[in-house]
Formats: sequence, C-alpha cells, structure tokens
Amino acid sequence: MLQCETAKQASGYLDEHADAYRRSLCIYVGLSACADFPICHEIYANLAFLVLNMEDDMNWYRAELDGKEGLIPSNYIEMKKHDWYYGRITRADAEKLLSNKHEGAFLIRVSESSPGDFSLSVKCGDGVQHFKVLRDTKGMFFLWVVKFPSLNELVEYHRSASVSRSQDIKLKDMHPDECLVRAMYDFTPQEAGELEFRRGEIINVIDRSDSNWWEGEIGNRRGYFPATYVNPYQPN
Repeated sequence: MLQCETAKQASGYLDEHADAYRRSLCIYVGLSACADFPICHEIYANLAFLVLNMEDDMNWYRAELDGKEGLIPSNYIEMKKHDWYYGRITRADAEKLLSNKHEGAFLIRVSESSPGDFSLSVKCGDGVQHFKVLRDTKGMFFLWVVKFPSLNELVEYHRSASVSRSQDIKLKDMHPDECLVRAMYDFTPQEAGELEFRRGEIINVIDRSDSNWWEGEIGNRRGYFPATYVNPYQPN
C-alpha cells in the first residue's frame, strides 16, 4: 500500500490550492511510493506516501502523509507494489481467491460498501473473514486498538498479532508462485475434468505445462480449461 503527504509541502512549495482539490476517494492505494527529491535537503528523501488519485493529472498525483494532503510530482516517486493489495476486487471474488488457501492467507481491497475505505479479507478455518480497516480523525489505520500511520505497518503488525479477537489468526502471504487469471468468456465443459466458469471469474492456475489447456481451480472446483479464454489477473 502507500502512505502520504505532499511532495510540494516537503520541498517547500506548498500547493496553495490543496484544499480545493482534496478528495475523499482513496483509490489507487496498495502501492508504496518513495519520494526522492534531488532538489531538496536529504531529510525529505525516502518519504512514503499514500497515493489517493493518479487519474486527474499524469504529472501530479494527489497524496497524503501524516493526515495532510497535497500534490506530488509523479516523476519524483517510485511505485512499489504489494502482492496483498487487490484494489477494487469484490467481496465475493476475495472469498473465491482465498477459499483454498492456507490459514492466514489475506488480501486488502477497496471496500464495496464504503468507497474510500479498505477491507481486510483473511482465510480463517473453513471460511473467509472480512475486517473493515478503520481510520481515525488523524488518518491512522486500525482494526482494534493499536493504530498505524499506514496499511503497510498494520499488515506487518498483524503478521505476529492476531487479526481476530476470538481466534489466533496471523496474516501470511499467499504463495508467490500462484498465478491468477480472469475469464474473458464463459466456458461450458464438453468433457469430464474440465473447469466451468463464467466471464469475469478469477481462476488460480495450477499447471501451465500445456500451452493450450491449463489446469486451474475456483474455490473447491478443479479442472482444465482453454488458455485462450483467460487473461492475466490485474487488480483494478
């Protein structure tokens, strides 16, 4: 994910129109942006920002740091992806992705019910639990009592501290070798052992040794499907 403030502020040229451009919608989060300001004192290097908006202007991103918003030059930051951030994935798709994973497997997504907020989906026992990531008036993230200035730090904390108050469930990354694809078309099996799916469904690919037919799984269903029916999964 990302954390935030304004590069303009950090470099001494505060965006005097910042208030007019403030946005409540936090969409392109989930990446880490590290600022490197060659024209500034070194104290401002390696800041981490929460990027709120990259759509309005390709040269300037709206971002936040320590509860303050402003604009940062896009060419002054490096975006770092986190495999656990899935963007605008639905609650149902999150459950499908996690249903066959190990205990503690997780992802963070944009909340469907509360745009601008985030949800943490975690594999717990035989099911998937969803936790709303809360924010206080200072912009701190939290699930229960302990608060953090970024989603990154919240995730790291809950790798060793349970996310649940009723069970001992610690966050664990999904296996890096897993390959996720999204169906471009409906597929109806013609033979036994084939995997049925509908357009838009997300499939975990298990075997790609055959260039034409791959083996994959959706939840507890496993089977073969035509490779030309899918595209690599890209979180929105």
